[in-house]
Amino acid sequence: MFQFNGWVVLRYHTHDNDQVKQENSIKMLTNYISKVDTEKLVFLRQRNGLDSLCISGIHNHRSEYVIELFQKIGEIMPGSYGLLYIQDDEDISKLHDNSNCFVVWKLVRGNLSREQDVYLSPVMPNVEDPFDENRND
Repeated sequence: MFQFNGWVVLRYHTHDNDQVKQENSIKMLTNYISKVDTEKLVFLRQRNGLDSLCISGIHNHRSEYVIELFQKIGEIMPGSYGLLYIQDDEDISKLHDNSNCFVVWKLVRGNLSREQDVYLSPVMPNVEDPFDENRND
């Protein structure tokens, strides 16, 4: 399974606060989202001068559009910041086995970087119990 949960504060710049530029950036981002978010998992909010985005879902297999969305946000709105938590039970390579870990994608100043999770990993036993066929509940 490919589980993802993320949030972003959307800002076209790290300091400037021109409302027209912010709105134009939001429009560009909204156009992009309308093309890739076929399941309507992205939620944009505008409240008290704060524009934000949340995404949450689970797919049977890895879905690159989730990570690509955060990359696109960094391109369109480089003042944005946020976190994307992904748990992919098929994330196994010769060098790393992340199948029992969350991976954190950190977006800051237009840059998206992959980070290790220190709060929820390893998934078993921190978040879930291993399967036990003898459990009665």
